[in-house]
Amino acid sequence: MTPSEWFNAFRVALVEGEESTLFHLSTTLPSFQSTEEMKEAQTLIQQAITMFQEKKERLGKEMAELTKARKFLTSSQNRPGRLDITS
Repeated sequence: MTPSEWFNAFRVALVEGEESTLFHLSTTLPSFQSTEEMKEAQTLIQQAITMFQEKKERLGKEMAELTKARKFLTSSQNRPGRLDITS
């Protein structure tokens, strides 16, 4: 894959949020011809890292909310006189 093909593929994957493609492209770098290309690749990879970190934080918050909901549901099942929402 040429550097320009790599840049195009990486940009598309970044815009579309294709995590597996981003991972693959970031681990199979082409031979860059200049320091400018290397810097551009570094910038794109940093953007992907930022995207992964943001997703990790979002998923962590969602997991915490699900854990709270599960604890609430579990505790409400063990209380006498609970609200029966199944009928």
